[in-house]
Amino acid sequence: MVRRSEEGFILSTRPIGEADLIVTFLTAEEGKVHAVAKSARRSRRRFGAALEPLTRVRAHWSETREGSLARLESCDIVTSYVRAQRSLPVFYFFAYAAELAAEFGREREADPRFFRLLGAVLDACAAGLPVRAGRRYLDLWTLRLQGLLPDLAACAKCGLDPRRSGAAQGDPLVDIAEGALLCPACAEGAAGPDRVRLPVVALAAAAHALRKPPGECAALAEPGLDGLDGLARRSLMRFTERPMKTLRFLTEAGA
Repeated sequence: MVRRSEEGFILSTRPIGEADLIVTFLTAEEGKVHAVAKSARRSRRRFGAALEPLTRVRAHWSETREGSLARLESCDIVTSYVRAQRSLPVFYFFAYAAELAAEFGREREADPRFFRLLGAVLDACAAGLPVRAGRRYLDLWTLRLQGLLPDLAACAKCGLDPRRSGAAQGDPLVDIAEGALLCPACAEGAAGPDRVRLPVVALAAAAHALRKPPGECAALAEPGLDGLDGLARRSLMRFTERPMKTLRFLTEAGA
């Protein structure tokens, strides 16, 4: 039997049998882990509030053989976001972040960059970063880390920086199917469901977000950046082949 202990984020729980839960959590070095929490439904004293979604915990678990479900022995709370989630938009965003992490977290494979991204965005939103900014930041960086975000600094055809093009020439365009950014001149006449127009202001905001920590990216919540939402949603759905279930709640909350 192998015993492990790591910090992780609780992503989800689901019942199994009469008293147990299957807990999915994300760690930096072990990736996404599924483990049985014995008697977690029968007695809350053993795990308490540690199994609430996106609680950051120190998880202690054991494994008998490769490929089998682990056994979650205990969880110590490192960071709880319960107070921040009293705001409904923040609550919905955390649900969205948990779904995104469950989708893109790698099964039993180290991914410390994605783990750090998730923690940084959750901490920033709990500290007051606007939810819309947090969502856009998380989307952009998830796409980048998964290799789904094209180079936004130069046109894939002519090599020019679209941000230096005159606004009168039109908006740059991202061809999601090709994973390419096109300047207004090279994008002329292009249209279709896999093509998203990104105004220069959205490109500039994305460039800033890809250089700075989330706490310095409140401007991502400003109007005029809807192109970033279209880029993220179509790119993510192209990968997942389904819309994110929690996205509609964020939309209804105006975030």
